[in-house]
Amino acid sequence: MKSDRLSSEFQCYDTRRQAHRALGLRGPGATINRFFPSLGNHDWATTGAQPYLDYFTLPNNERYYDVVWGPVHLFAIDSDPNEPDGVTSTSVQAGWLQGELAASTACWKLVYMHHPPYSSGSTHGSSTWMQWPYQSWGASVVMAGHDHDYERIIQGGFPYFVNGLGGRSIYSFGTPVSGSQVRYNGDYGAMLVDADEAGITFQFMSRTGTLIDTYTSTTSHCVLAAPTNLTAKAVSISRIDLAWTDNAGNEDGFSIEQSLNGTSFTQIGRVRTSRRTRPRAFRLRSPTITASAPTTAPAPPRIPTPSGQGRNADSGMARQLTVTQCPKVLATPQGLRG
Repeated sequence: MKSDRLSSEFQCYDTRRQAHRALGLRGPGATINRFFPSLGNHDWATTGAQPYLDYFTLPNNERYYDVVWGPVHLFAIDSDPNEPDGVTSTSVQAGWLQGELAASTACWKLVYMHHPPYSSGSTHGSSTWMQWPYQSWGASVVMAGHDHDYERIIQGGFPYFVNGLGGRSIYSFGTPVSGSQVRYNGDYGAMLVDADEAGITFQFMSRTGTLIDTYTSTTSHCVLAAPTNLTAKAVSISRIDLAWTDNAGNEDGFSIEQSLNGTSFTQIGRVRTSRRTRPRAFRLRSPTITASAPTTAPAPPRIPTPSGQGRNADSGMARQLTVTQCPKVLATPQGLRG
């Protein structure tokens, strides 16, 4: 989700929207949906929020849904009390979100809604019914609006954003809520989110292009694909050559682990990722793997574990290795005296 791409798409949409407004026409619309809204209190001012549901074509039941966009998984929530599936942390809607967050393998999981769980705005303030356990469910961030201001709040190390400065009017702030880091209501503006597998950055810019706030997270939820096709070749009593296929494109290295019982593992080596060599090959020399002739190595090495931003993925152990060593020939003693 790169900023230059998003900026051009929004500009294209804005130009087309103005042209349609001038002509009094809506036209057939774009072939690809790039707008994923969430229901607000003004949408529910109509019966069943029907105009909103008629206008947009969205996944799931269209009131709450999810979309994957590059390394980002978007979760749109209906925070209005009129939501038929409820807005409490034990509601049907909340159960859906908890399950979808748990099942997601995306690097970044963004939950957004209209009513902010936490807000220092004097007009609305915090929507306490939306204070769900997003962090423990696996979300990366929560974004909302409703109060016409900008605010960044950190609760228990978890980020919440309020951004309602897209237009209409500007509200004032009241007493700052716990964890409020940045508050701004000096002008209208918008947020820009730039994400890749290694990190995600949130920026708020005023309409004049002034950068008001920046927040970056590198705590990714990326799941690293496990390596496969591990082969192990005993070359000598102190050397085993390992090779495997690297199936992940976002790791920064592999750890080599050994176990004496097949359950508890100890790291005995590490190799950094090289994008130029696939399958990977790693020569392991370790004094912990020793044997006398003929015997079997006491501990099979585990398939290398990728490491980097995200969760590690293990995929089993190498086959047991047989290491053979020629016995030394003992010299005949001499000079024995009675």
